[in-house]
This record gives sequence, C-alpha cells and structure tokens, in this order.
Amino acid sequence: MKNVKNILIGALCILLVLMAIPALHIGHITLKSDGRAVSLTLMHIPVITAALFTNVYGALITGFVFGTATFVNALSGSSGMMNQFLKNPLCSVLPCMIFSFCSYYIFSVLNKKIPYKPVSGIAAALSASILHSILVTGSMYIFMYRQTAEAMHGLNWLELMKILFPQIIKESLAAVLVAASVYLFIFIYDIKFKKLEIR
Repeated sequence: MKNVKNILIGALCILLVLMAIPALHIGHITLKSDGRAVSLTLMHIPVITAALFTNVYGALITGFVFGTATFVNALSGSSGMMNQFLKNPLCSVLPCMIFSFCSYYIFSVLNKKIPYKPVSGIAAALSASILHSILVTGSMYIFMYRQTAEAMHGLNWLELMKILFPQIIKESLAAVLVAASVYLFIFIYDIKFKKLEIR
C-alpha cells in the first residue's frame, strides 16, 4: 500500500509541474528592484513534496521533469528575464536534479535527528526551498558568468541573493505550507484507511 501511495503522490507532483510550467504559465514570479527584474518560481514545491513523501527515485524523476519542463519553457521564450539562462541545461536541468537529490537527503537526515516526522518535514521543506534558489542562481554565475553579470548590472552572487532574499523567504514559506497541508491530508487518509481495515 505504501508503494502505491508513493507512486500516486509522485505522479501528482509530476502532473502539477507539467500543467503549471508549459501549459498555464503559472508558478513564475518576477521580482523588480531598482529597475531590475528577476523571475523566480514556486514550481519547485512539487519536487520538495515528492522528496518528502515518496523516495529518492520519486524525487529525482520529479526534479528531472521540473528541470526539463523549465528548459523547454525557456526555449519557447515564455519564462521572462531568466529565459536566456534557463535555455542552458546546466542552469535549468542540472540544478533541479541536484536540488531534488539534496531535498530527499536533507529530509532523511532531519528525520533521524527530529523524531516527530511533520516537524522534520517542515524543516526540510524550508531548507530545500532556500537551497533551490541558491542552486539556480549559483549555476547562472558558474556556467554563464559573463551573461549573468551583464544582465544583473554587475551584481555579484551575494548582492543578487540580498535582493532576492525577501522573495526566497516567501517561496520557502509557501513550500512549508504545502508540506504541512500534504502531511495533514496523509495523516487523515491513513486514519480513515486503518478504520476501514479494522472493519
């Protein structure tokens, strides 16, 4: 039963990514500061959800789908200012794969340190969301430094992170809210399922 539940949650997370990025064009946020605009996303949340509620393979597959969908979306020219960077798989697919892998293991480590699973899940969601922003912006400066520095008007990575910090916190809180909601749903579902088994 646990495997079936993992597959269903993983499939739902992948479906959310596929629907939101290329079809509905939601989940992308544009931050404007001092005349600069930087697009961020909320669509890393399904990857975090897959990492918390499935297994490492579910997280990696969802991360790969997220990265690939972002890459394809960038090629179609619909991802705003970051379009030029996300067209490079090293700035779209690779960070998402690393992010999904790390999200799963952050949760695994926290789950051993914190006995109460919902608390470890919320802490992992918060940490993983911040990590996502670090990985995506970091990959831009590593693999496309000249173009990134030019687009960001000479800002270095730390200066960019300072500008993005309020938005990163909002994204992280959204990830925590979703993780807590899914935990609540699964908790209620498990209770009802156990009652049915008893009958």
